[in-house]
Amino acid sequence: MARWRRASELQQAGKYKESLAELQRLPEPFVSARVILTFQVSMATLAKNDAELARILSRLAERYSNDPATAYMLLGHYFTIGDLPNILRSLDTMERRVGVDGVTRNYRASAYFSRGDYAS
Repeated sequence: MARWRRASELQQAGKYKESLAELQRLPEPFVSARVILTFQVSMATLAKNDAELARILSRLAERYSNDPATAYMLLGHYFTIGDLPNILRSLDTMERRVGVDGVTRNYRASAYFSRGDYAS
């Protein structure tokens, strides 16, 4: 609990890099919990550490990509790296939970359009 508390204090002080480092020192299984990985994503984003952000998002995807909330979080990452198969998998995961709607159709169209596939 002390590391979690310290990470929170550092985050509140605007020391995002230090907060991220403290979070990453948590023992297993805590460091791999979805909530901790999500907090790490926030700290890496605020610290403007793109390499670490990509690493954490990859770890989040390995463990929790079947969760609709995580799938939604990963969409931006997949668009950034141009990973069409994972974009589509994330959308499928989201649609199984909430159904097909204008938002998911727009994401899907944007994914195909970004790849030059105008027929799908």
